[in-house]
Amino acid sequence: MNAGVMTPAPGSLERQRSLISDRNERSAVPRRAALLAVVLAVATPLITLQCASRQVPPAARALEPAAPPSATELRIGEALHKPVSFDFIATPFDDVVSFFHNLMKVNIVLDKRAIEGRETDVTLKVENVEFGAALIRICDSFGLVCTVKDDAILITTPEKLRAMQATPTAVLPKPEDMSDADRQVLKIMQKKVTFDFFAIPLDDVVSFFHNLLHMNIALDEKVLEGRNIDVTLRLEHIEAGKALAHLCRQNNLVYTIKDDVLLITTRERLRAFEQAPVALLPKPADMSDAEKQILEILRRRISFDFIATPLEDITAFWHNLLHVNIVLDRKALEGRSIDVSVKLEAVRFSSALAYICREFDLVYTIKDDAIFITTRENLSKPK
Repeated sequence: MNAGVMTPAPGSLERQRSLISDRNERSAVPRRAALLAVVLAVATPLITLQCASRQVPPAARALEPAAPPSATELRIGEALHKPVSFDFIATPFDDVVSFFHNLMKVNIVLDKRAIEGRETDVTLKVENVEFGAALIRICDSFGLVCTVKDDAILITTPEKLRAMQATPTAVLPKPEDMSDADRQVLKIMQKKVTFDFFAIPLDDVVSFFHNLLHMNIALDEKVLEGRNIDVTLRLEHIEAGKALAHLCRQNNLVYTIKDDVLLITTRERLRAFEQAPVALLPKPADMSDAEKQILEILRRRISFDFIATPLEDITAFWHNLLHVNIVLDRKALEGRSIDVSVKLEAVRFSSALAYICREFDLVYTIKDDAIFITTRENLSKPK
């Protein structure tokens, strides 16, 4: 797959079966605030839209004061008050979202999992109705809610919105705990990106971000076991970190920065990572001179691109590249087939080791003048 902007299959928008009348240039009519309202939560990172004639759901009431909205989110708030006219006749929800995206020049993310198995074709005609009010009417008819999060309008269910507020998608270490390389990753995440993914496998999406941003980003392959994760998402001129947040949110994933690498995984796996370090090193005072030299080698930077490469071949490659002894605990790994697919560039050797060990529930230590890779259970056995 070539790096660059991914576009949907030709003709995917030709399915739109609606007569769309763009009257955005007409003057605004008096607002019908008695029927519909746009709730702009300026003091929060979310802007939740809901029918004023109904009780505001718990998901919206749970908003807590936080940082003010970004400049982009304020522009979205302004767009919500602009009048729109359209005539949708049995129009797929995806095409409705694309229409509003093109008309209003704002990013809109439809939580695809929220509408799985539902009949969500839209039939609605409005003239000179505020965009926010029109969106409310459409979402309300399917039991959905709208919120502004991470510089985009997000359409999802009240239950998922409530869960999003309780569980952040980006789980980042404290600045004082970051290496210089970690801080560089944070800086790169502020770059603006544009893409249009249409049923693109998640691992290809990760490769796209790696090549586009020249940043080490890795997908925890365990999250793909038993799951077929294809990404359909269109965003324009949005910070890479916020784009990744939308991607992770759609697939119940999180991302963090660990060992100079942006890692995408599940919340449960991340919790396990934090409780169980993969580098179990002796104190420098207990090391031989050769073992202290290994510590220096671990700080060296390397690049590689492994595709379904056996762990034995990887350790042999590192042995020849770095001139360091690496020993695999074959007895502890007996019966396991460990093939590695990951691409990292100019990353510390220790970070590369940590990624692979974390991926396959292994640990490494320095023992008898060599790097020793084994299981946590075997390492903790009494001598």
